Amino acid sequence: MKRKKLGTTEKGNVLFLILIAVALFAALSYAVTQSSRSGGGDISDEQAKLLTAQLLSYANNMKTAVTRMKITNGCTDADISFETDMSAYDYSHSPTAPEKCRVFHPNGGKIQYWENPDWLRSDLDFNSVKTYLWWIVGDQDIEGLGSPASELLLNFVGIDYKICREINRLAGITYSGDTPPTASGSNYAVPFKGVYTLATDSEDGTFANQSFFCSQTGGSTNPVFTFVLLER
Repeated sequence: MKRKKLGTTEKGNVLFLILIAVALFAALSYAVTQSSRSGGGDISDEQAKLLTAQLLSYANNMKTAVTRMKITNGCTDADISFETDMSAYDYSHSPTAPEKCRVFHPNGGKIQYWENPDWLRSDLDFNSVKTYLWWIVGDQDIEGLGSPASELLLNFVGIDYKICREINRLAGITYSGDTPPTASGSNYAVPFKGVYTLATDSEDGTFANQSFFCSQTGGSTNPVFTFVLLER
């Protein structure tokens, strides 16, 4: 029995159907990718939980790196450096911090500087703020943690409101509405360059005794994730 050969028209139809299938698959992949990003619209409660876990894991890895550099590499609290070309902030020490004490250096903490828009509010322009996301300071004290000395704090500015709420839920902090409680101290302080200063900038009240939390700084509408890297 002879097989019937496909004519030119039939071959064209098959090719057309294949192209449609490829286009639909590409569109579906794009939609799924966009739906998982805060910039693509509101995230779901489940996505907020997953992204919060991701954020806390990254912060914990950085804390572990700081501890390891102190114990294994012999770095002091003041030696810890966050200098990196990825950030718009100047974290350079004077004198220059050794490589073994740099969090983002392969000879130090081995942490990758992460620019992740998925944690941001959907109405923020990621490309305009990506190098300003992390703000690491050493001039603020969390009341109830360690001594009255300043802690080493990791801050991430512009957190999505649902992620902010999930962070505070895990920390045992409750509130109504989207806007988190206002911090009494200032998250927007001087980038850490090896010098710890305290002055009068202390975090008390709602966020006292907290090793991590999400707050709103007075005068700002951007929720800020705060994580204690080094309790002092």
